[in-house]
Amino acid sequence: MKFQSHPILFAALISSFGESHVIKNSIRRTQATATDEGEETSVHEGCKLLLNDREEPNEMLVGAAYEATMYSDYLVADEAGPTAATCNDGFAGGYPCNNVNLSSMIGLSGLKSGGSSMANDIWGWTDSTSLREFAIIGLKEGTSFVEITDEYNPVFVGFLPTKTVNSSWRDIKTIGNYALIVSEASDHGMQVFDLNQLLNAQGGSTFSEDVHYDDFKNAHNIFVNEDTEYA
Repeated sequence: MKFQSHPILFAALISSFGESHVIKNSIRRTQATATDEGEETSVHEGCKLLLNDREEPNEMLVGAAYEATMYSDYLVADEAGPTAATCNDGFAGGYPCNNVNLSSMIGLSGLKSGGSSMANDIWGWTDSTSLREFAIIGLKEGTSFVEITDEYNPVFVGFLPTKTVNSSWRDIKTIGNYALIVSEASDHGMQVFDLNQLLNAQGGSTFSEDVHYDDFKNAHNIFVNEDTEYA
């Protein structure tokens, strides 16, 4: 599949995913059947290691709530933003660091209306005209979009629901102004989302994909060739 577009620029978001490891493996399509809870039952072999190695999302170790605890001399007033943290003596707020400052943070509760129970992937996109930057986060329930043009004050823009059922595994890549989203959710196929929608969206929007590609059922990962613009 080819998309005519401009070169990709990347953005990044520091956030808490509630996972202790992320394992990326080569493409393997797995057939999944929906359970009564609406999730896939077949898991990619390369990710089974995660099943017994998940951590529940923790409280944020930056920001006003963390400042109010007894565990640190961290002060929001000394930082560049409300959830920023300078790396001092091996810690940025309550997080271990090594010469890397934390610009900002959004927890799982801020990545969709009602919050999410799990995140699994992150990618980024920069609008080539305005140079506005966005993070694209894969969630159990779909895909979240956060503007990070102001790195100290990220803004949740909106959410694209999963095409079929919830899934622990979702992957996102971009070609030009398009996000390509696959999942191991049963019959998910690939969602194609025009990222220009983000530029004029109201905060907290619920989006729909622009195109749904259904020539395959589900996929663990997606790769793109930026030179040929093929996925």
